[in-house]
Amino acid sequence: VAECFAMSGVRGHSTGGTIHIIVNNQIGFTTNPRFARSSPYPSDIAKMVEAPILHCNGDDPEAVVHCARIATEFRQQFNRDVVIDMICYRRFGHNEGDEPSFTQPMMYKKIKQHPTTLNVYGEKLIKEGVITAEEFNKNKKEFKNLLDEQLKTAKEYKPKLEWFEGVWSRYKPTRGQDKRGVTGVTVDTIKEIGKRITYIPEDFNVHPTIRKIFENKKKMFENGTGFDWATAEQLAFATLLEEGTPVRLSGQDSGRGT
Repeated sequence: VAECFAMSGVRGHSTGGTIHIIVNNQIGFTTNPRFARSSPYPSDIAKMVEAPILHCNGDDPEAVVHCARIATEFRQQFNRDVVIDMICYRRFGHNEGDEPSFTQPMMYKKIKQHPTTLNVYGEKLIKEGVITAEEFNKNKKEFKNLLDEQLKTAKEYKPKLEWFEGVWSRYKPTRGQDKRGVTGVTVDTIKEIGKRITYIPEDFNVHPTIRKIFENKKKMFENGTGFDWATAEQLAFATLLEEGTPVRLSGQDSGRGT
């Protein structure tokens, strides 16, 4: 996350804006916030790029959807990062062996007394006359039945191994056969590429140090010995391009030519 924010405005590395969603259950596994960070909110890291931060109540689905729409519109309009901090809680432990009341007894005493988000929102819709209590209970029962059916189906499901399908089929290992193919190129191809990567136009005023590097590279191709890592990488990239495979270089070293 920190790297995503840090690179969000860097040319060549920006994602065009990222929507960061924090499911803020107010504890990290069993760690209280004051022991987990030095800032008041988990979203404060977004202030490094002045990204908008939207705080919403996880018990209010309409507020969450409203924030999601604002965040999406902002990202699409300005191509910048935006954060949704959905403040909620974890009703049970972080795994089947965790009893959260051991580490947060007061908090989980309140959580046990607190109705679920489903019931909170359901009662709101009933009071507003959007649905009746009968419709709410019917929908809840039907959805539970659907989950039970899917759980039963999942236990009987046998996955099909599709690791080497489609474009990966040529890499599928076959017993006793090497499917890597021939990746080498001819000596003539290497020499031709060598001429291109060591060529300096006559009207180009090149730095003396760079000229010497190019002269040394020419000797490598003329003598067929002394190839360094940089030249080997150039050959690797050039032969890929020759075959029609695109190559993207990024970062300070590639920009500087080192």
